[in-house]
Amino acid sequence: MSPTPLQQSLIPRSSRVSVKQFLLAVGPPALFCTVTACSVAGTGLYTIPPTREAQAQVQRALEIEATLDPSTFPERSVGVLPLRVAATDSTLVPLGFGLAELLMGDLARSSQVQVVDRLRVHALMRELALAGGGAVSPDGRPEHGRVLGARHLVVGSLTATEPASVHVDANLARTQDATLLPIVSASTPLDDILEAEAQLALEVLTSLGVAVTPAEREAIVRRPTRSLAALLAFSRGVRAEMEGRLPQALREYRRARQLDRSFAEPRERLTSLEEHFPDTDLLASLLIDHVNRPGVGTISDVTEPAFRGGDRAMLVIPIVIR
Repeated sequence: MSPTPLQQSLIPRSSRVSVKQFLLAVGPPALFCTVTACSVAGTGLYTIPPTREAQAQVQRALEIEATLDPSTFPERSVGVLPLRVAATDSTLVPLGFGLAELLMGDLARSSQVQVVDRLRVHALMRELALAGGGAVSPDGRPEHGRVLGARHLVVGSLTATEPASVHVDANLARTQDATLLPIVSASTPLDDILEAEAQLALEVLTSLGVAVTPAEREAIVRRPTRSLAALLAFSRGVRAEMEGRLPQALREYRRARQLDRSFAEPRERLTSLEEHFPDTDLLASLLIDHVNRPGVGTISDVTEPAFRGGDRAMLVIPIVIR
């Protein structure tokens, strides 16, 4: 099936147009019909080329999972799953996603290690969530780990022990038999959680038999931000991106960048997302305007007065249908 006009405007890098140009080209009726299609598991999943490719790879791997032989994977290949977070304060839950993201980057600083691409990890998490499964069993062992194509997986948890402290437990799991090698089990002040993440990265590399160079060690122990608020915003962005909620991810990455301009990771994620999916906020606002404002053309046969007037808002979730 050939791409729709909406797909063509969102996907190719070389032929991007502004949202206003797109609206003028296809008109409100065509746009509305395209974006008011169904969502996946109740979530608006935007698809961009790298994400689609990773999702397809994971889906194929799940279909042939029983035939995958981890002994054929590179010896020092490793994936990082989001850490489980147990805390009465729900604002801490996204930390598991942000710390996993930073850990991937720190492990990748060593040329001796092959780190599973973040999009592939995200695709697996998304696929298992949609299927009602899980990435980690109750006893902490990874499920479907071999689908990622790595010999090892970092799995772990954060437990809030006090209002300002957390206990970190992390293991290195072998995908061949799901055996766990304890790596870190220690408590740390919440403000020092990034020091704990750096130490975890160094311990994982040591367990993989990697000799870290002084330059690599310096890069790993460098603290990316001293703002806990910026770290939490970045973590919320990672979680939203993994779940396919790109406008929310963009907002959180921008928030993290505003809170700490020196925080490189949210800036890098923003650059990547905006390159593939520009003007998402403008697109959403224009769609809502077309639905709620009278006099812009008929784009729906809804007769409920709330949809015809401008006094109430209607939620519109743009969806790209593959």
